[in-house]
Amino acid sequence: MEKSNATTEMAKGNKLCRLNKYEEAIGHFDAAIAMDPKNEVALNNKGVALDAIGRMQDAVACYDKAISVNPKYEVAWYNKASALCHMGRYEEALVAYDKALEINPHYESAWYDKASALAHMGKPKRALACYDSMLDEKPGDKMALFRKGTLYEDMDMVDEAIECYEEVLDMDHKFERAWNAKGRCLYSKGEYEKAIECYDRTLDLNPKNEEAWNNKGFSLFILGASEEGLRCFDKAIELSPDYKHAWYNKGYTFHGMDRLEEALYCYRKALKYDEKDEVLWNNIGNALYNLDRYQESIPYFEKAIEVNPKYEIAWNNIGNALDKMGRHKESLKYHDKSLELVPDFDYALYAKGYALHKLGHAEEGLELIELSLDLNPNYDHAWYAKADVLNHLNRKEEALSSLSNALILNPDYEDAWIFRGHIFDDLGRHEDAEACYEEALRCFENILIIEPEDVEALSDKAELLVELNRFDEALRCYDKIIAVEPSEIHAWELKAEILILEDRLDEAVDVCNGMIGLTPEEVPGYLLKARALTNKGEYENALSALDTGLAIKPEEVDFLMEKARALYSLGRMDEAKFVIEEVTTSRPLLEEAWFLKGTILVGSKDFQGALESYDYIISLSWDNEMAWQATGDVYVAVNDFKKAIRCYDEVIGLNPDHDLAWLLKGRTYLLAGDAKKALGYIDEALKLEPENDEAWYEKSKALEALGEDKEARLCLEKAAVINPHNNYMKPEEVTAEEI
Repeated sequence: MEKSNATTEMAKGNKLCRLNKYEEAIGHFDAAIAMDPKNEVALNNKGVALDAIGRMQDAVACYDKAISVNPKYEVAWYNKASALCHMGRYEEALVAYDKALEINPHYESAWYDKASALAHMGKPKRALACYDSMLDEKPGDKMALFRKGTLYEDMDMVDEAIECYEEVLDMDHKFERAWNAKGRCLYSKGEYEKAIECYDRTLDLNPKNEEAWNNKGFSLFILGASEEGLRCFDKAIELSPDYKHAWYNKGYTFHGMDRLEEALYCYRKALKYDEKDEVLWNNIGNALYNLDRYQESIPYFEKAIEVNPKYEIAWNNIGNALDKMGRHKESLKYHDKSLELVPDFDYALYAKGYALHKLGHAEEGLELIELSLDLNPNYDHAWYAKADVLNHLNRKEEALSSLSNALILNPDYEDAWIFRGHIFDDLGRHEDAEACYEEALRCFENILIIEPEDVEALSDKAELLVELNRFDEALRCYDKIIAVEPSEIHAWELKAEILILEDRLDEAVDVCNGMIGLTPEEVPGYLLKARALTNKGEYENALSALDTGLAIKPEEVDFLMEKARALYSLGRMDEAKFVIEEVTTSRPLLEEAWFLKGTILVGSKDFQGALESYDYIISLSWDNEMAWQATGDVYVAVNDFKKAIRCYDEVIGLNPDHDLAWLLKGRTYLLAGDAKKALGYIDEALKLEPENDEAWYEKSKALEALGEDKEARLCLEKAAVINPHNNYMKPEEVTAEEI
């Protein structure tokens, strides 16, 4: 009777286990054991329930009791081995698996799991021997052959794995998992088209295989068919909404397409299903980093490190984010930590080297960047960084060579083309520079052919066109940006700035009014409108626009500066001085404000005050050419020519190619009555800029003072040809013969 009741209790426990109600099941198994202490099946099944709720040690104790009752009970030996594996006690587990197989040599699950345990122990050859034993016993065992293939796959022996999967498919061409696994192996070999064929065969057999949809999607992404890949991920997610890998791969695809907000959404969905995935945390940080949200990215990198303190990529990425914010000194400890974990981590070596360069340690930085390139010569950004350091060290030819390497790796690296153009310009090789800029524009066009509304590409293209003084083309880019994203205020600002630069002032005012209409609470529209109105000579209207902006931001320095200029232009000097004094008091290190103060004081005939302003700028920046030149101009105004010439000499010492400084020095000697010296310095100016009409005019005056009337006349004519609007040839100077 007791045994009969024990059987009833055990049946109840088994039913509850099938319903995953393990705690209740344990109670019934205990009741069965109490009635029949020698019931090895009840003891074993209690162990299974304990195993399911994570009480592995208690489970092993139950299995041991079952084995003590019946040492030939292979199921208990097998379950004990499985529990020991879960606890990482593989050596003990192998003993238990061997006991199960000694009792039942045909126990397939024991063979499979013994092989798995051996693989976990790093003993793949012994694991393979398990499958070979099974196949010797049963040569047509598809599952043993399939699992042998997966073991080869885990060992990165993909050719051997493929051979196993193909043998399986020869036996059963409808073995869905083998097609999918073969696809994985072909993918790992870079044979993406063949991999997709395998995934398609899988899906023909089972259209609801979400893993195959996911794998096909990522292969399509690698082949550049991103949109088609996204459709595959969507299908996988439709079949399994909590499929982390599909959400992750969808996010990664969006990331690769530069659709970063969509990437963030997908990464965060994936994170809901696995918060212990450091790569996911890191990739969210990367997406924010790529959106220029550097400070916001750092907590995600930190979270990745919390999950895995040895994740060197996340350590380095924190350093990268700090570098982007100009916090290079702070970044070094993160690059160092990354290198402590992985000493030959090329990206961290490059990043640390570039940070050292930015901190003024160019030679030390260059050494690290070169070390990173020794490890990985295929990283285009490292070659660019090396070029930047070499250019800083004035090793321009070597910098050009580094940029060539970057462009060999990535012919569409627009920043490298632009940088190369700048170096050629520095070397006076302007035709080569122009060719580089055209290549950069080609890169932008290639992007825009694929995605005509790519705002970033349009913006970068416009920036280069402005640098090349191709303003009409730049304006067309900004018009496209505004058409795509009317709220992109920065495009409105840059368009207005170009129109002001081009003296298309009415158009500039219209653009500014458009900006103000879109964002009346933002100040840039009022500032640019004021600049346009100032250039039109509508100073009162400019002041009105500035006062509106200052009502929004009362201490906005740019507005106060512009207001001081407008008041200066209206001759309202006392008000101008009051406003600029407010700026220099609040921002004592703002050199531009002190320069404007000097200009206003010169206009007020307060030459001593102007000199003090310019001297203050020089105390801040000894190499400020404009301050030295302005100081010289003031000394000319007070007829202190000797001091003026010393100031112009300072400018020339800082920049020997400063043609205006040479001209001003010559003009000052002419005012001082030394025409011969004046002529020599004016000629220096003309060597640097032969089309300078003012220099030709001053030369004519110097020659006239030296009695060289014919040569003076020729110089005056040259000035008039270069700039006919300056009326150099005055009526009283025209001879009867010329009329």
